[in-house]
Amino acid sequence: MLNSHAKTSLICLPTIMCLRDALIVSVLFLLCSTGCTGSSKTNPSSSQKVGMHIDAMLEFAMEYPLSWTKTRQQNRAAGWGVVRWADPEHPEVKLSVSSKSVPPPVVPEHHVDQLVTELPGFEFSSRETTFLQDVSSLHVLGYTPQLTYDIHLLSSQNRLFIVMFSAPPDLFDAYQSALRESLDSFTILENYNGSG
Repeated sequence: MLNSHAKTSLICLPTIMCLRDALIVSVLFLLCSTGCTGSSKTNPSSSQKVGMHIDAMLEFAMEYPLSWTKTRQQNRAAGWGVVRWADPEHPEVKLSVSSKSVPPPVVPEHHVDQLVTELPGFEFSSRETTFLQDVSSLHVLGYTPQLTYDIHLLSSQNRLFIVMFSAPPDLFDAYQSALRESLDSFTILENYNGSG
């Protein structure tokens, strides 16, 4: 037979365990509310928090302004997808990453003409080879009557990536710091999901 102290201890033990579990869940909730997409930090140049988008299916990771709206579209059967972000204060300011499965060898230069046909009235300002995270990139600057574009085409063993930023000409320069931070963080997760 248990004494009254032992009975009280047995009753308190489940209560303590419930409180501990509730505390753990609360801490996890607080951590995730700051951006469960990976990590978040403040961008000192714009005082804006950034998040890390990690996409194993589309095989890339990249930082983006956390306050921007994000949409994701994917067609697994066709092997392509796109993630788009837009500034809620200026919805015409957009950043996107397209990822498409293509047979090797993947040559970004072969895809530029198709890309610009999707941008009516597009005129080239410049076209050069640069590097993002030690990966060769075809860097294209250009414009349409309404928007200015900064586009990078990169490839992995079996994927083509198009990182595209667009903004009205009067806003384009104001976003260059945020764009540079996103581009500097862009990482190809080659063979991450077991393909290729």
